[in-house]
Amino acid sequence: MRKLLLLFLGITLMLTSCDKDDCNLARNSGSFEENKAIGVRYNEDAQQDYYHVEAGENLVFRYSHTAAECDNAMDDEWGYTLTFEVDKDATTFRFEGAELLAAKGFYQEWGAWVSSNTYPLEGGLIEGSKMADGKWRVKADVTALPPTVNGSAKRVTFDTVFEK
Repeated sequence: MRKLLLLFLGITLMLTSCDKDDCNLARNSGSFEENKAIGVRYNEDAQQDYYHVEAGENLVFRYSHTAAECDNAMDDEWGYTLTFEVDKDATTFRFEGAELLAAKGFYQEWGAWVSSNTYPLEGGLIEGSKMADGKWRVKADVTALPPTVNGSAKRVTFDTVFEK
């Protein structure tokens, strides 16, 4: 009888703990805005640059990743955004290696257990072309490096369509 009770409790626990109906899958999206620019300001206290989007005259692209989240898990929210700037008159672009500086690209994580610091892109490639419907097809394989010694490099890869 004891073995049967233990089996019943085990099956019940397994069935109730494996319910994934209250979880949202990971999501990726790409968007762009017109009349924007990326600004950089130096923070003396932190001894690092902080990147932000501001009014301007160019296109600013944002690739966002939101990790899977479950309603029954506290503080599991996490994601990142890769942001970069392109000339307003461009119909194609390609930034590789040292040319990434021209895109003023940056990486920013968000979530309960990460800082929201911005990290410049250190290497890789971002290229894109404007499609007939006004959307953009963008491919990237880039690395961002936190300015701290104990920070680890962040690699972002995608091939997606960006919409307004």
